[in-house]
Amino acid sequence: MAFAADSIAGADRSITAGQLPLRFLGMFSRECVFQGICIVSARVVKPIEFGRENGSEIRITDRKGQPVGSLQGAERWTICKEGYIHWGTKGGAGFVFCYVPQEGEPQYLLLQRSRWVDYGGTWGIPGGAIRDGENPEAAARRETQEEIGCIPQYRVARTEVQECGGWKFHVLIADVDAQFEALCGRDADATGWFTKEEMCCLFLHPGILQWLG
Repeated sequence: MAFAADSIAGADRSITAGQLPLRFLGMFSRECVFQGICIVSARVVKPIEFGRENGSEIRITDRKGQPVGSLQGAERWTICKEGYIHWGTKGGAGFVFCYVPQEGEPQYLLLQRSRWVDYGGTWGIPGGAIRDGENPEAAARRETQEEIGCIPQYRVARTEVQECGGWKFHVLIADVDAQFEALCGRDADATGWFTKEEMCCLFLHPGILQWLG
């Protein structure tokens, strides 16, 4: 989901995106290393060594040098042609589950992202990276079950693709016959059903803002 920080404020200095070799897809609520800049809660602390792979993929580590996230297969950080950082070399996919009651406005399932992931605290949709050999729906279903548990039967009404520099995130809008309980895995702090009007009162992930138009 394409979004870039215009600047990154530090304790003793500020660095604009134009001054960095890469522009950032999002802020992180845990300490990471991007292109030699050690970031803690989006605060520039000090320069630090960094690792780079294959010229187009970036390795992100914590203070102890441990990679943040899997580096196996397609589940790794990658840099698109526009210089933004994305999760998943094959792109990503997620579900927007929609329930239409007999009376009232359609309601959509959102989850609040855990504080330790990118865009922590924002409300978004369940989803993640597409693995090798997966299609977008299979990836969205696998990631959703990992994040919120079992899901009922659904009908994919349409798929919208958000693209940034050749990297694609597939948003599958799926109808369900009733609201269902969505659990909170390690990547989510809360879940809930909301109308589009109610979403306007939430701190939304930029990808959802783009979807709402």
